[in-house]
Amino acid sequence: GTPWGLGLAVSADGKVAVAGSNKGTLNGATNGPLNSGESGSFAENTDSFVTVYDADGQEIWTARRGARQDDAATQVAFGADGTVYVAGNTKSVMPGSSAIGGQDSYIQAFKPDVDSKGLVQPVFTQQFGAAGLDQAAGMVVDGTNLVTATIEDGRAVRARATILARAAADAIAPGVRPRGPYGSHLCRRRPRSVPAGYAKG
Repeated sequence: GTPWGLGLAVSADGKVAVAGSNKGTLNGATNGPLNSGESGSFAENTDSFVTVYDADGQEIWTARRGARQDDAATQVAFGADGTVYVAGNTKSVMPGSSAIGGQDSYIQAFKPDVDSKGLVQPVFTQQFGAAGLDQAAGMVVDGTNLVTATIEDGRAVRARATILARAAADAIAPGVRPRGPYGSHLCRRRPRSVPAGYAKG
């Protein structure tokens, strides 16, 4: 395959995550159900991937979880519990989400460790943006807040989500959008205009 690394993050305990896009084979990856594949009509399109390494540089896991059309993971961050958050762009629907239109931004989260079969499990996926061309330009995870900076149809937008434990989900006010069965949730999005310099940082 042909991988491109586009995002980098380091955890408090020294793990390193690299996010990007890949075309063709990606050895050792846990594959998603809508990847472009290695042959067929979508094989020339790119898929998002993220790889996590331990503090000694040994690969822990790689997830390739893309859409049928081109997509790329451009941002990556660690949560305090080790959850790996990825933001990027996609031209079609990502697994477990719904398309908005044009090129969407998306957020994905993955459990920190592989399961008993050696596979990494997703926590949630959510696409967001406007009907035209959207681009994830930055992401920060701080405690229970996940903040993304995006460009939506040429307009700088900040989106904030609150990450809550599954046990607390029933206590959240209307408007909560829980995603996935694994214990963390992307609960609300509050977009507003921000200076373009912030969105590009």
